Amino acid sequence: MQLWQGIIESEDTTVATLCELYARNRDAPGFLAAVATLLEVLEEDTAWRAVWILKAAAEEGVLGVREIEIVARNLDVSRHWAARLILCQLFARVDCPEAEREILFCFLLKCFEDRRVIVRAWALSAMWRFRRDPRFRTEIERCMRAAGKDPGKAMHARLRQLTRHG
Repeated sequence: MQLWQGIIESEDTTVATLCELYARNRDAPGFLAAVATLLEVLEEDTAWRAVWILKAAAEEGVLGVREIEIVARNLDVSRHWAARLILCQLFARVDCPEAEREILFCFLLKCFEDRRVIVRAWALSAMWRFRRDPRFRTEIERCMRAAGKDPGKAMHARLRQLTRHG
């Protein structure tokens, strides 16, 4: 086991620790693929940490298609709300490979029903990437209408951002 794997699995790990871990290892060959593969074995209450690292890579534009496919195939790690939120944030930044789009969209629809407005808002952002695909257009339009009626301020801020950047 890699030392960094133990850090990801530790219940004491903070976001600051994840930032340091990512900064130290992001250029190491195979690091991101190994982190993505961890999603297959991590417990649901620790999986968010691996997803956070992958989201950081997505924000820098260095997350590869292979890693994205692994993440999309392991959406079941999302039982913890933090994992769902971070997965939505990740997929709001990257395109999903065609083979995984149906599964991901179903996941995003479930996230859109979450009791936490921040999860719903980021699910909508991730769905927005599917808006040009006719298979998903009707559901996205339904979600946009529902979002407009959502009382949460985070949802309204997200709607403004999505419609402004169209």
